[in-house]
Amino acid sequence: MSETWNYIQNGIVQGPVEEEVLKGLLETGQLGWEDLVWKQGLAEWTKVSQFPELGTPPTPSPVPHLVPGPAQVRAEAPRAMAAPEDGAAQAALDTSVEALRATKPWVRFLAVLGIIGTVLMVLGSMVLLNFHGAMRGIPAAARVLVQVFYLIMAGLQIPPAIYLTRYANRIGTLLASRKPEHLAEALVAQKSFWRYVGAMALILVIFYALIAVLGIGAAVVMGARHRL
Repeated sequence: MSETWNYIQNGIVQGPVEEEVLKGLLETGQLGWEDLVWKQGLAEWTKVSQFPELGTPPTPSPVPHLVPGPAQVRAEAPRAMAAPEDGAAQAALDTSVEALRATKPWVRFLAVLGIIGTVLMVLGSMVLLNFHGAMRGIPAAARVLVQVFYLIMAGLQIPPAIYLTRYANRIGTLLASRKPEHLAEALVAQKSFWRYVGAMALILVIFYALIAVLGIGAAVVMGARHRL
């Protein structure tokens, strides 16, 4: 007659069962090799793995060491390089923010000057329009031309004042958020101002060039008449 065994399963003592039944429980996995068993003659409960007559515990298969292939290396390379690139981008953003922080007061100052200049030009035109005594002896057509000139100069100062105000506001938003998209918005506002200044400079160059050509032409005509 084979030996009988008791075993502990889920914290409950089971058995006694025949040795063949115990082996069947081990083969089906209902009983583990680390579970405790006992039979007559044992001083204490012992792990199943300590009894060779019940079988041999399966040897665990080694975990293979996987060597990453070229595709995996290429996929992981950008992630390894991401930290330095992110650090450089953040440093560039911080430098730009600090530079614009120092620029903002001057931008706001120029915007205020542009607004003041516009108001003064409009007031000057109104003075010429309402106080005829100040321009006594000047033909009416000349007075009208002077008034139109003042209004044109006032109008030319409005766009740069608006662009500079918008630029200063965008810088303020950037200083509060320190986000790259707000840096881009500030630079776009700055571009609008410089594009307008460049266009005005080009117009002035053309205007002065025309005056120079007309002056040279007038001098040539007068010289030819004098010789005749």
